[in-house]
Amino acid sequence: RTAALPTYMSAVSCPSSTVCEAVGGAVILRSVNEGARWAVQAVPKSAATASFASLSCPTVSDCVAAGSTSSNSAAVLGTVSGGATWFLEPLPRGLELLGSIGCRLDVGCTAVGYSGSDHAIGIKASSTDPDSQSWKTIALPPAVWPGGVDCATASDCVVTGEAGTTSENGAVAL
Repeated sequence: RTAALPTYMSAVSCPSSTVCEAVGGAVILRSVNEGARWAVQAVPKSAATASFASLSCPTVSDCVAAGSTSSNSAAVLGTVSGGATWFLEPLPRGLELLGSIGCRLDVGCTAVGYSGSDHAIGIKASSTDPDSQSWKTIALPPAVWPGGVDCATASDCVVTGEAGTTSENGAVAL
């Protein structure tokens, strides 16, 4: 399959020493040979104009990509087949952009971004398996502009980005 590659890839996730997935725009690439060759993966037509900013692959089979569509709605793509098939996941309403996602096999997935009027928002799923994920909205503290997220446990997450009304970078524990 031929696809126009973006000028940059915005995120990469390597669940093993040989397998990596990368995202940039609506393109998802997969390498199974330590990055020597990359193959373009097919995304659903409904995600063809999306822009994916972040990617997390807790296993070589399970990956989740987060970003937004051309109509300013948040989007999450998932696969349980090592990228052979990607599908859009149903999300809570009102999300405009997801800029970062983190998944751990024993914790699930957490994504952060924005909803209406640039209000910070987070969503969380208790499973890394996109087939059984149910995304729920989580509150972020006021005046947090999220840039990244990672969770050590299901209830211990850290969001990085800008906090408060200054331009200093900081971290906020959820």
